[in-house]
Amino acid sequence: MQLNLDTFNKNKSTKERVDETIASGISFKGLDNIPHLQELLNDILSNYELDKGVLRLIDEYCGNCKHKLKRKGRYQKEINLPGGATILLTFHQYSCTYCKKKVNRKLGSWFSKGDRYSSNIKGDATRIYLSHLSSYEAVRKEINKLYCISLSKRTIRKWLGKVGSKADFVLYDEKDFSGHFIYDEEYIKVFLGDVGKKNSQLQRVEVYLLLFRDAKTGKPILMLSDSLDKSVLIRHWRRFISWTISNKIPFHTLTTDGKREYNTMINELNREFGLKIRHAYCIFHFKKNLYEVCNKEIFGVMQTKKGLPEHVMNQIKELEDVIDMPTKEGFETGLKDLEFQRLTFIKALQDQIKRLRKYAKNYSLHKDFPFLRTTNLAEHWFGQTKPEKIKKGYKTKQGILQSAQALAVKICNLNWKSKLNVVRDINDATFMLISGLIRKGNLGPA
Repeated sequence: MQLNLDTFNKNKSTKERVDETIASGISFKGLDNIPHLQELLNDILSNYELDKGVLRLIDEYCGNCKHKLKRKGRYQKEINLPGGATILLTFHQYSCTYCKKKVNRKLGSWFSKGDRYSSNIKGDATRIYLSHLSSYEAVRKEINKLYCISLSKRTIRKWLGKVGSKADFVLYDEKDFSGHFIYDEEYIKVFLGDVGKKNSQLQRVEVYLLLFRDAKTGKPILMLSDSLDKSVLIRHWRRFISWTISNKIPFHTLTTDGKREYNTMINELNREFGLKIRHAYCIFHFKKNLYEVCNKEIFGVMQTKKGLPEHVMNQIKELEDVIDMPTKEGFETGLKDLEFQRLTFIKALQDQIKRLRKYAKNYSLHKDFPFLRTTNLAEHWFGQTKPEKIKKGYKTKQGILQSAQALAVKICNLNWKSKLNVVRDINDATFMLISGLIRKGNLGPA
């Protein structure tokens, strides 16, 4: 299908030009609500008018020096629609012989500079990828099937890479943080080398996706690290703290899993930056660890489907009840009772009671800030991002970070399409394909 613009009349208003252009192309009786096609044509026809079948600028004067522009050729732009249909538009190309400045083509938001394909295809590629984290190849096949075109995997990779880079700026420009952060990391393996080149030598390396997520607003900040060694990790934490300071974002608490070195790192960074960040150990991770250490002692492995004995389950329940005390006073009283009867617990839980006493302040901080009570937000976020799928979809460190950044925008922002500039998807194109077009009154089938 090719949109026919021959009936276009340059003396009519923009609205009249849009109506007549639509009506001259395709029409189905009874359908006159076509916002997306109207938007497209308004985008173009606000700046262009038809001249012998070719769209020329209404204002053919240089925006810089105001001299008359010279026509130097023609070029075409396509709006690809599902099923292989196409709206084909032909434009005059211009240059300024006076100031030599590049002429603004004024093509609106449906066409990206230098790109052959219209924005609805790029939007669909991003939406399809983020909906189920397919590989580049899977997205390529789906898009090619929908639009009856022949995109390469390289093109899909380029589009998604741009979205990921944009997502990085979106996240770091976000300022809606309460200052109560939850930290966790995800282990991933990737390949280094000339990925995608035949016979290239690839090296498999381990990387870690670091997540700082606000406990109240859910807003994330993501980083990538080659190691979880303290000397490496503290550099990333230092970078995050510097970012909060430079953006005047408060930093009240940081909740982590139970690694002992985190407490030392926070104390060190407090001294370095002159802050008073309070460290909370994650209750979710502590409870999870109770079952793991008991499994380890009784069955020899931390993860097992075998059921723990009833007396061990009762002991675990006693520890959980103390942790869940609604007040600090209740927590302290319950902890003293646990210490008094500690030797009646199995060895693995005796060690957990000692730990609870040593880090009592860290484990009771959620009494002051109840929203820290269920601190599995970071783990839940990693569950949403489906890290196994990310591993399959990307084979470079930068690719993993770009994928995760784009997912973070989608998960944490209701207007993610607008944030990533992928608002025109299959729905928009389908509206244009099936919409009947009425100029004024009722038109029968074309």
